[in-house]
Amino acid sequence: MQLASTSEVDTQTKWGRKPRVRVRKELRGLTQREYRLLVNGLSTMLSVPTAEGQAMYGKQYKEYNYFIVKHAVSVNDPRGDQGHAGSCFQTFHRAWLLEFELALLAVVPELRALPYWDLTLDSSKGGRYYNTPNFMFSSRWAGSLDSSPAENFAVKDGIFGWRQIRRFNWEVYDEYAPIYNGSLATGLLRTPDSTLNSTFVTRFPVSNLFKKNISMTMGDTTVPIPDNFDWSYSAADYWKCTDAAAYRHWTAWSYCLDITTVPPELLKQYMPPGAAMLHPGIHWAVGSLSDEGHMGDMFDVATSPNEVLVFFSHHANIDRNNMIWQANLARRNPAAASRQAMYGYPASSSEYPYDNPGCYLNDVVNANFKFTDIFGPSAVKPSGFTHYDVLWGTRPGVSSPYTYDSMVRM
Repeated sequence: MQLASTSEVDTQTKWGRKPRVRVRKELRGLTQREYRLLVNGLSTMLSVPTAEGQAMYGKQYKEYNYFIVKHAVSVNDPRGDQGHAGSCFQTFHRAWLLEFELALLAVVPELRALPYWDLTLDSSKGGRYYNTPNFMFSSRWAGSLDSSPAENFAVKDGIFGWRQIRRFNWEVYDEYAPIYNGSLATGLLRTPDSTLNSTFVTRFPVSNLFKKNISMTMGDTTVPIPDNFDWSYSAADYWKCTDAAAYRHWTAWSYCLDITTVPPELLKQYMPPGAAMLHPGIHWAVGSLSDEGHMGDMFDVATSPNEVLVFFSHHANIDRNNMIWQANLARRNPAAASRQAMYGYPASSSEYPYDNPGCYLNDVVNANFKFTDIFGPSAVKPSGFTHYDVLWGTRPGVSSPYTYDSMVRM
């Protein structure tokens, strides 16, 4: 059954714009030309500063470090995490992806849309690309998971092998420095208490996660990593969370996909074997920890976008899951997508007492580093888009400026 149109059609939003719907494709579904466009676009964002890039590509362009800093500001917000705790996990990352997509397309408009990574295609549980040249962690894509101690566990192959971590740029990002200004020990774009001094993107062996009793803090929740942890998810694991009959409101979907969004008061109800690891599992497995406890870059929540290809494509796949769930919920109950309901997203602390201030429906998303132009140049909102705005402007098949190539159960 088709859940949402994947053709390019006009859509209407409350801001009056009628964009063409962008169709996001799975990475391995890109043509050779699209692959080259993607690599060229990302390479440009990694090397061309915002001011220079905007002179060439327009106001939608932003340098890659802009997105790392924005993500880090959300994590270190003094009110509590604005992008990973509770309800605002998905609305923050949807806004982040929209802004990132427009910056990328400013450079390579022929790409048409941001691709996603379907991790189930790389699963040891029947994944199509497992142990093939198109495996995500191969030289063609993200590079090997097996980094070597001889190179200090630097990622040395793949599209962005030997990519260097930049330092916090005080001249450009000084207004955000009271909240985030890089590692206090090294000045690199890593979490403030990181003492990892490698200047390259780093992946530690996933086996390190099981050497001792290790827990991970994402958002405001500390979660033990289960002994049977495995990032290799099947299609059934992925599609489970799109079941709108089982998950009837916004936070229920979030709990299904990511145990780290569960409030501590409710955590015992969602611990293994029923724990949801689809989102954090990739962060844990790809980044992992060193013997000394240093976090690999994908494990480092604040600056995990340092893993260029893995981060955005994984989160786009999470977004795909959420969008399919939204479409299924609206099909079961059309009122769920109304202005009054908004998929059950909490509007206040009286409705849902567990969210951080700033994460409720009418709050500005990541207010200390706002999203103002995620719907294009004709729909700028200087005061910042709210969580409501993000949801209303991306209703699947109704107002969303993008969709996915396979919004059906395969």
